[in-house]
Amino acid sequence: MSSLLQDIRFAMRTLTKHWLITGLAVVSLALAISGNGIVFSLTNGLLFRPLPFDDPHNLMLLWLDREGELPPSNFTPLSEAELLDYRERARSLQLLEGFRGMQINWTRGERPEPLLGERLTDGMFQVLGVEPLMGRTFEPGEEHRKVVVLHYRFWEERLGADPSVLGETLQLNSEPYTILGVMPPDFEILTPGAKLWIPLPLDKDQASRGNRSLLVLGRLAPGVELEQARAEIETISHRLVEEYPDVTRGHSAVLERFQERIPDDQNRLLMGLLQAALIFVLLIACANIANLLLARGYERQREFAVRRAMGAGRLRILRQLLSESLFLSLAGGAV
Repeated sequence: MSSLLQDIRFAMRTLTKHWLITGLAVVSLALAISGNGIVFSLTNGLLFRPLPFDDPHNLMLLWLDREGELPPSNFTPLSEAELLDYRERARSLQLLEGFRGMQINWTRGERPEPLLGERLTDGMFQVLGVEPLMGRTFEPGEEHRKVVVLHYRFWEERLGADPSVLGETLQLNSEPYTILGVMPPDFEILTPGAKLWIPLPLDKDQASRGNRSLLVLGRLAPGVELEQARAEIETISHRLVEEYPDVTRGHSAVLERFQERIPDDQNRLLMGLLQAALIFVLLIACANIANLLLARGYERQREFAVRRAMGAGRLRILRQLLSESLFLSLAGGAV
């Protein structure tokens, strides 16, 4: 134990004495490790961690594949009228709901502050199967009310995590919206940084058919397989093309699992390539530090010879060098 403590003290003195090389090695390691840590966290969150929704395997995404048009597109949202059509005709899906991102102005004081949010049809929270942290979410038939559900971070950072805010109002786009509830910290749908959610009313008589901006989620009805649902959606899609050829020609509906589409294949490939590149950067940093240590070892040959002459064995010198390398790696990891 005493010899180990001596090695530790000597390693710290040596590294402090050669502070320039030590600092360069620590900074190189810190940058390489932090870059890998950030990208791995993103990759893990996007590709490997289950979606923070109830039964994500059964969560479906409905979208349109647009063919023969310029510019080409293989992912087109639905319009409000199309969502109502599929909701009315599809029997293989239940709780078919839509949402879209938005920017909304929150007035608190003299100047309005722009916030990111999402507008949801009233059953979207039921489709996702996520319970609020406080209060409640939208109820059926509430889409025409001025109500809002808050993200946890908005509630914590802007409203001081005050539990008494339920039932109070926020001035959004110069209109009062009643606060119904607060969602958990990890809840998100698709808009990064969304601070709040408000209802999206759907009126069959006024719903637009050509303005496609709704991302549509649903769940398979009990006992229905994905292939059965896809066949029904394809049939409905063909009928809509016949009924509304001016706006639906060249569009075909696609149904797939939400977790297989978000993120898509291009994002998966990008994340994989980025992770591989940063691992390579980490290896380069380790190789550069190894070269620095080898150069220092060459300069310390006289020191090692003196220590050998005073009775230090090869194992003791090796342990000393390992102690210095361990301190470098720990310092780089800590930074």
